[in-house]
Amino acid sequence: MEAARKRVTEYQSIRYAPCTVEGYGMDWAHFTGWCRASGHRPIPADPDTVALYLSYCRPGRKVSTLERRLASIISKHREANLPDPVTPAVRAFLMGAKRDSNEKVRRNGGHLTR
Repeated sequence: MEAARKRVTEYQSIRYAPCTVEGYGMDWAHFTGWCRASGHRPIPADPDTVALYLSYCRPGRKVSTLERRLASIISKHREANLPDPVTPAVRAFLMGAKRDSNEKVRRNGGHLTR
């Protein structure tokens, strides 16, 4: 049983690749810095705060960057056993950003991809 517990702990600690951990850390630091500067609470984050943050980040960035930043916010909330701050309104913002994107759309096996 001890070996099984050790394995659970080990696998939980390596659930993300080192580059992902580093990226999430930088994204979280950016989000918390923005929250401090704009008078918002980073955790638990209000969904409106998350949408405003993503809107602030949008100019000049790819949608995939916004998605990664959102993933880092979600991850921190899960680690703290807090509700996911992503609502349908936040997802609608991302969908709108994708539609408004100037990122090149290409065909991939008959499917449109970005």
